[in-house]
Amino acid sequence: MASNDKSPLRPSLRTHYLNYIAELNAHHTSSSPSTWQPNLSPFVSSSLAYNNQPLTRDQYTSIIASSVTQFPDLRYVPVSLVVEEDDDDGDDDEPKNGKVAARLEFVCTPKEEYKGVPGGTKIRFYEHVFYDFEDLRITRVNALFSEVEVVV
Repeated sequence: MASNDKSPLRPSLRTHYLNYIAELNAHHTSSSPSTWQPNLSPFVSSSLAYNNQPLTRDQYTSIIASSVTQFPDLRYVPVSLVVEEDDDDGDDDEPKNGKVAARLEFVCTPKEEYKGVPGGTKIRFYEHVFYDFEDLRITRVNALFSEVEVVV
């Protein structure tokens, strides 16, 4: 008899995505934030498309790590999240495929000038991002960033 309980070995796509966000924010607890690299292997396919540009997981990881270098207090905060999980047969042991749409808020302080705002000035901007997942791994990212505003 099939159970409606989620398998602890196969989290929901929503839970998995929030774990991914937690990993992106892990530099805040790192003993070496300046050399921190996120462990994205549980979350990102070995190859993916970022705004239609093919990347390896290592290249994608470097993009994220460089953002932390540029914005040491960077924190990924999902303010809106929509998850569409493909689950045709209800078998929780099957790979999870689906899509995630998120609006992420960033309130941070760039080390150097960023988009005309002097370094050391607290700013806010948003990323509107869409992910495709296959077997719980990100295979495609389409992202659009809002304008930057100074936080008073």
